[in-house]
Amino acid sequence: MKKLTEGNIYKTFILFSIPMVLAGLLSQTYHLIDTMIAGQFLGESGLAAIGATSSLITFISIIFSGYGNGFSVYIAHLYGAGMIQKIKRGVIVHLLLHMVLCILVVIPIIVFHDPLFDLFQVEEALRHDAFLYLSIYLSGLCFINFTTNGMLMLNALGISSYPFFMSVLSAVVNITGNIVSVTVLHMGVAGIALSTVLSAALVTLCYVLRLRKCFRDLDPKGKKLHWSFRETRQGASYALPTMLQQISMYVAGLVLAPILNATGSTALASYVVTSQILTLLGAMYQSAARTVTNYTAQSLGEPHSAPEKRAILRRGVRVGFLQGLLFTLPPLLILLIFTRPLTSLFFAEGTAEECVALTIFFVRVFLPFVLFKMFDNLFHSFFRGVKAMRLVVLCTVWSSVVQIIVSWICTARFGINGYYMGMVASWIAEAALIGVLYLSGAHLPPDLKKKKAKGKKPSRETEPASLSAR
Repeated sequence: MKKLTEGNIYKTFILFSIPMVLAGLLSQTYHLIDTMIAGQFLGESGLAAIGATSSLITFISIIFSGYGNGFSVYIAHLYGAGMIQKIKRGVIVHLLLHMVLCILVVIPIIVFHDPLFDLFQVEEALRHDAFLYLSIYLSGLCFINFTTNGMLMLNALGISSYPFFMSVLSAVVNITGNIVSVTVLHMGVAGIALSTVLSAALVTLCYVLRLRKCFRDLDPKGKKLHWSFRETRQGASYALPTMLQQISMYVAGLVLAPILNATGSTALASYVVTSQILTLLGAMYQSAARTVTNYTAQSLGEPHSAPEKRAILRRGVRVGFLQGLLFTLPPLLILLIFTRPLTSLFFAEGTAEECVALTIFFVRVFLPFVLFKMFDNLFHSFFRGVKAMRLVVLCTVWSSVVQIIVSWICTARFGINGYYMGMVASWIAEAALIGVLYLSGAHLPPDLKKKKAKGKKPSRETEPASLSAR
């Protein structure tokens, strides 16, 4: 366990981020391999069946990861303040709530899947495989989501290496399961989903054991815990706004799902691949940005003066931005240089040329704008760390509105490329709003805002000398 505010900030950020970035990269790599296996052995129809429910699965998953993201900020804040008992109580309550919510969400979706498929305009030919994949995936949702939440809680305690090893374990089990279930047992899309669930169950067990060890290290005497409604409410005040923000972010995907599915199976198969590429890059900059969240939350929990904390926050944003570019630009350039050979890995011989061409066009034309998305994600993490969730929600709602309007207009004329136009427009629009909000200082808590003395011209604030070594 480590305090991220101690030592040289550049060294601390890089050493903490590298295992998280590698873990995120590895996690998304085996998801890419899942897609490759589906494309190579199950063909366009297999990819389309998985893609038909991707918007729904993403929306469900984001509910839990959003709650976990916000809750991890609360844990990081408590860790910075040294409130060990609150950390233990909070994590246990979080796990219980997570299991209950999974049950409440999964059962209605499985029971009422037909109306949902009608709403999302899933093609009749894809429905059997789509439901098979969805039902198996949701049966292990509790495990799948906890692999993310377990990682977030350990990150809040300054631990980033253990999640990397868990990603290695998950990748090995998942890829092995996919190869065996699809190529040997011929289970089709059911094998893809089942491998994901089994690997997640194993990793969840490992995370639970690691958290128990953390509790023993933090509290060797093992004091008896008492549930506190007040503390549960405090944790929820961090977690629920983030969850709502994440939901609002993906509402656009749900609203636009019928339009996306109406573009046809060829475009939908291409969309599955482009989504995986976006997610791969997202794993890089999102993992790096989580360092900013934990660094910010821990610093606010420590006894610094207001000028010191403002300086800490500025440095965190600056270093976080540079770090985001460091982890995002190299893979982006590789994708742009080797577009055709890399995208061809996802498709079997005989796949419609239109499907391949759509994917290549996305990478060459739309993917470079992901740098705006990296910028947006950095400030989501930063605003979350200072508990300025109203700004995150505002930015997300604005982004979703822009995406829905532009995609709705452009998809009718340009097909799947119109959908991508809406996506890119939302990234740029949100980046512009974030810039205005940050420069205005709207993110600062009341106790950190500069107070102007009456009759005196405010002087330009300089960085405290005590931070020069950080």
